[in-house]
Amino acid sequence: ILIVVIIALMIIIPYFFKDEIMNKVKSEINKNVRAKVEFADFKLSLFMSFPDFNLGLYDLSVIGIDKFDGDTLMYFKSFNVQVDLMSALKKNVMVKGIVLDQPLINAKVLADSSANWDIMIPSEEVADTVAEDDVSGESADFKLQLKKFQIIDGQIIYDDATSDMLASINKLNFLLKGNFTLDYSDLNIKTTIDAINVKMSGIQYLKNTRFGFDATIGADMVKSIYTFKDNLLTLNDIALAFDGSVEMPGDDINVDMRFNTKNTSFKSILSMVPAIYMQGFEQLKTSGNLVLEGDVKGTLTDSISPSANLRLLVENAMFQYPDLPKSVDNINIDLKVFYDGINNDNTKVDLNKFHLEMAGNPFDIVMHVSTPMSDPQIQGAIDGHIILSTFKDILPLDSTKIDGEIIADIELDGKMSSIENEKYEDFKAIGKLQLKDFIYESPDFPQSVKIIETTLDFTPKYLNLQSFVAQVGKSDFNLN
Repeated sequence: ILIVVIIALMIIIPYFFKDEIMNKVKSEINKNVRAKVEFADFKLSLFMSFPDFNLGLYDLSVIGIDKFDGDTLMYFKSFNVQVDLMSALKKNVMVKGIVLDQPLINAKVLADSSANWDIMIPSEEVADTVAEDDVSGESADFKLQLKKFQIIDGQIIYDDATSDMLASINKLNFLLKGNFTLDYSDLNIKTTIDAINVKMSGIQYLKNTRFGFDATIGADMVKSIYTFKDNLLTLNDIALAFDGSVEMPGDDINVDMRFNTKNTSFKSILSMVPAIYMQGFEQLKTSGNLVLEGDVKGTLTDSISPSANLRLLVENAMFQYPDLPKSVDNINIDLKVFYDGINNDNTKVDLNKFHLEMAGNPFDIVMHVSTPMSDPQIQGAIDGHIILSTFKDILPLDSTKIDGEIIADIELDGKMSSIENEKYEDFKAIGKLQLKDFIYESPDFPQSVKIIETTLDFTPKYLNLQSFVAQVGKSDFNLN
């Protein structure tokens, strides 16, 4: 009889509170946002998370208005909140768990800088609305005592017209577990993303990049200090380990972090090159050593940010596809980057060495950049000869055809202000960049591109385009 009574109560109690909580949810949402918020169903259950009850919103959507009329800002197949039953009975609602199933976030910025997520009603307006509606003077309090936060198969899209940027995250799975009610608790985090894509100004920076982050973080809830313990962050085949802590004693955030790669194989850094990673990466033959390390240290406030150091060192590396006759050899890279979060103008980029030989053709770059904010100073050199027809012997190009020669011999040394103030004699720019007999054909570009010859001479006073003879499809161009 007791078991039957308990089961009956578990079925009846959620329905007893359903209407009251549903009205509360709708009113709270509508009081705080300027958007159309809808959901197809609302369910309460004591079976999903007994002895707590589960509040679920199904097919929840947030649709924009005004400039974003009809655009979906957010959608959830289900939005489930685990609530302590006794706290709900006392109108002191305690949230213990949140699960978001198949969320879609579609963030958009228009050319006039209007953002579709700017939907929150100012707090003073919300306060006035609450004062008008709350005739009884009583309201339910909400408290967070999270032990679990989970995202299942999420998707995020960011489309920014002001910077010509389009980014997306597909198949995001995130799980955070820990006891936030204790003074100290270990937080366990597990994150996976199947594909990250970032494209800006027509350049694809990331293409279907895999991401993972597994970590145990020691959380001192009293002092707001979070210490990294066992952790691993992966980008494709790059695996980074972190050591350090993050402190949030007040509004400011103090960061003291170090990171280094756990995989010293050169193959891991190649996984970040889309053209190489997308085809036959597992069978790729490589050798060489890799060092990737750095640190982030300082305070994050409204006006300053932590400073950071990054070092990438590749020594005597090579790679070759097993089915192709030629390789890329003698790859050596020495890159150091310093970012000054307090005085950004102290930031420096030093590419001390970049050397490789593609099918025996050498290519070298040295580049140093300093004072990037006030007056960028550039010192560098590019020297190389590339036979583009050898690409088919190095990379699996499928139906793509590429041919021609690139000859580069350029030296640069000077400040941007010298060019802006027309003091060209103070800016060293000498050398030549030449492209000869270039042909590009691919299924994605049905009209073939042919550049018979283009030569660009660098001098201190001007850049001289000696010739440019090209053909795109049936259209021809002659420029100088």
